[in-house]
Amino acid sequence: MAALKRVTPPILALACFLLISAKALSHQAQSAAAPIPQRNSRWSPQIRTSLTGRVTDKTGGAISGAQVFLIRDGVEIRQITTDQSGQFQFGDIEAGVYDIKIVIQGFAQEVIRSVAAGAGNSASLNLTMDPSGLVGPPPPRFTVDKPVWNVWAEEFGEKAQFKPLPVLKTNSDYSLIIDLAALSYFSGPGFYHALTSDTFSEWVSETKGDKATLQLLVIPDRKYFAAQSETEQVRDFDVRLDRLRFLKEKGFGISESPFADLRAGRGDFSFGRTVVRIHTQDLVGNASIAISLWSRGVPLDELTVPFCVTAGGDGQCPPIEKAGITLKGVDSLRVSASSKNIPYPDAALQFIELDPANIVGIFRCNTCSDWKPNEFSTWQIDRSAHFIAEYLSKTIIHDFEVAGITDDAFRQHGEDLFDLLFHGRDADKARNRFVQFLNKYPKKMAPDAVPPSLFVRLLPSNEESPLLVPLGLIYVPGYDDFVGLHFRIETPLEQQDYTASSGCIADWVLLVPEDNPNKPADDMQMARKPFADYIGQFQTQKAHAVVHESIKPFRDWLRTTKDPPHNDALLVLSHHDSNRIYFDPADTIESVSIQRRFATPSFAIINACGTAKPGATEFVREFNEHGISSEVATATEVEPRMAGLFSSRFVQHLQDHLKDDHYGVALAKFHATIDVSQALMLDGKPYGPRALVYVMLGNGGIRLCPPASPNP
Repeated sequence: MAALKRVTPPILALACFLLISAKALSHQAQSAAAPIPQRNSRWSPQIRTSLTGRVTDKTGGAISGAQVFLIRDGVEIRQITTDQSGQFQFGDIEAGVYDIKIVIQGFAQEVIRSVAAGAGNSASLNLTMDPSGLVGPPPPRFTVDKPVWNVWAEEFGEKAQFKPLPVLKTNSDYSLIIDLAALSYFSGPGFYHALTSDTFSEWVSETKGDKATLQLLVIPDRKYFAAQSETEQVRDFDVRLDRLRFLKEKGFGISESPFADLRAGRGDFSFGRTVVRIHTQDLVGNASIAISLWSRGVPLDELTVPFCVTAGGDGQCPPIEKAGITLKGVDSLRVSASSKNIPYPDAALQFIELDPANIVGIFRCNTCSDWKPNEFSTWQIDRSAHFIAEYLSKTIIHDFEVAGITDDAFRQHGEDLFDLLFHGRDADKARNRFVQFLNKYPKKMAPDAVPPSLFVRLLPSNEESPLLVPLGLIYVPGYDDFVGLHFRIETPLEQQDYTASSGCIADWVLLVPEDNPNKPADDMQMARKPFADYIGQFQTQKAHAVVHESIKPFRDWLRTTKDPPHNDALLVLSHHDSNRIYFDPADTIESVSIQRRFATPSFAIINACGTAKPGATEFVREFNEHGISSEVATATEVEPRMAGLFSSRFVQHLQDHLKDDHYGVALAKFHATIDVSQALMLDGKPYGPRALVYVMLGNGGIRLCPPASPNP
């Protein structure tokens, strides 16, 4: 709960009006139709009646929670509390003359005398409370240094009911309530609260006017929640700045509890609220929803809200540390190793499509001492995600794939990729800060050193194929090298799970070309040759490895739905084109053939041409949707021999680090890439940056255990 400061308020008069109606008559409104008895007289005990009324303030607003006492002959014989509309009723009482006492708890009281309750009479009485009626000390009043975000889920409805649910049920609709207020409403399961950021406070102080509108971005965990539509994912969030400033100066009070006051319509301590429809899917476990607040293309604040999803909407989820979505990014190796208090990478670079025509770039340095805790460098690219994907695929990636490309041309296209992403208004400042971050780290490292990490994500606002940016191929002027040669780069998958592995995945399934000595110049034979010794090692480990050297058995295995989900490591070394993998174009596996469920975590290398290329990522998506949470894919076409070299070096590094509990697939991918970049092509020149076409996707902290090398 936010730290509150108590202030002493001035003594204020409380105006209250009492309306007594139905079968109640005051001494000021006598009816000729019925005699008015004297106070001590008795009507016939057979005459029963009721007395109803309504308590309002001077503006006509209902006062709920007021205590109403029914008094006869000086004795309080009944007590009731007004409901949300200020109504009360004393039913089945003896006809007669009563006094009524109204107490607004902690504020004031008033006694209305000689109210006659007789059959058939109806009247009303207005009452203005006197300030001398104050009883006891006034309720405490508070002010708060920073507003608070309150977030919870409740049963689906158009308006907030202020009834948080501790657990959500699978395959159900709920309302996600996002509320900005002067205090935390509650503390308990299913409820999230956090102080607003310093950046948000600065925005409040600098923004003029009584009201301002922010853009609110909602990013659910796609494993547990259905994707948001464009209108649901980005929406306006109105902030009542006038109310916020008033409460900062004057303070506020609470009658009962924040939720009770809100349910009663007394939530003047709220500055803005929105209701977002969310829908759980059929997976159970610890889920999260990210919320990001923006003003004119600048992120002001972000939240990662945890939820527990169960099959029946009851029970509880295991208490695990789970990294959520954040503009600061995630370093999956640090999540796995738990070697730091936060799983943030050294820096994060993200691109978010806030509307169909504009992408906002975000750069955040998490290890720069001169950056504020919630500081981001942002710029507007003035291009859509569709344009970026088209330009990447048809221009820049195409340029990387030109046969016989020279190192100088490769550098030029790497710089073109940098210009594409750091383009538009305010991009110069972000470019400079990005270069400063890169230059913080030496380019030469010890062989076993852990390279600095860089998280990259592009989040489109529609349901098209994921756009995977090959950031390793960026060549940065001022840094004068390719980023991927010195930084460990991770990109999240659509359905991401950063849960740390409890052990090492030792069960492997391989699809590799069959050995054919009669065709040594065939592309698939050139790919197989550098990896042949490792294929032999897997073939000898029949208890933990299955090696397929033809398409049909692997396709049948992918289509199997009867087997229980299992933690597997997949390695595919093949051709790829138009979301098909094959050795011979006449016999293919299409991405829609993947029906098998994999247990999380599982891993896949799709070592074939352009499996992470814009517009050709369906194998990445299908494997991910079927449970694989970590993948290595390729951003461009791959020279066959280089594909075999990468596979062999990847497995070798895993074998070399079998006893290292913190050596995950992201490090193996990075070290294999560096090895391949230093290896010689058939013309005697090093592969160099051509090895950077490999992209690390998802949880890089997963550990794999291949068969031990026969020659350690």
